[in-house]
Amino acid sequence: MLFKIGIEKAEDNNTAYGIVIPALCNDKYSAYSAADEFDDIVKNAKDAAFTVMEEMALNGELDLSQIAFSNKQDYSNNPDYEDFTEWAFIDIEVDEVLGKQKRINVSMSDLLIAHIDQIVKSGGKYKDRSDFLTQAALHQITGATL
Repeated sequence: MLFKIGIEKAEDNNTAYGIVIPALCNDKYSAYSAADEFDDIVKNAKDAAFTVMEEMALNGELDLSQIAFSNKQDYSNNPDYEDFTEWAFIDIEVDEVLGKQKRINVSMSDLLIAHIDQIVKSGGKYKDRSDFLTQAALHQITGATL
């Protein structure tokens, strides 16, 4: 899932870049971080996102539909984020925080399975059939482009 992040520019060599992930900020949670080096922004933003989403999941409050909706908002003119002058997207695999993998039995036609397998083999976007089905389910739940 793509997450919009705000970046507050470092004022000088002694100041860190500020990072915010507004889609994970609400009355109960906040997703802020910092990075001393520009190259660490994505890694630190992902760490902050995973921490907040894991906490939400543990509390039974991880709502992917709400997060996907929030990710579509324009925060650049929001006074709460006025210090964040740069905006970017980072890709975070949310299925890593959803919990332990569980095997299920799914029935579908041979033709549909063949199409799925062809997509998996041709693109390199999916690790395997299960990854394809997981991404399709997340896309359906969140409405996000994965």
